[in-house]
Amino acid sequence: MLVAWVGEATPPLHAYALIDRHDGRTLSYAYLEVSPELSKTILRARQNTILGRGKRARAVTVTHSSQSELMREVCVTLLCVRTSA
Repeated sequence: MLVAWVGEATPPLHAYALIDRHDGRTLSYAYLEVSPELSKTILRARQNTILGRGKRARAVTVTHSSQSELMREVCVTLLCVRTSA
């Protein structure tokens, strides 16, 4: 769904939809890994647009972030899974 929303002309390298470790639901945000040039294009084209349809439609705010922010999110989740086992 994220890749289709971004558009076939500007495909991301990777898409990350993170899962809440407490209830197993997806978080209300995701990460798309794209080139720096592409991030500007996506920001201009998709800022404040709608993702989904019907009752599941959501307004999307696009924010530039870094790989370190993604890794911090992923590592915190993995650390919690390992320590709770």
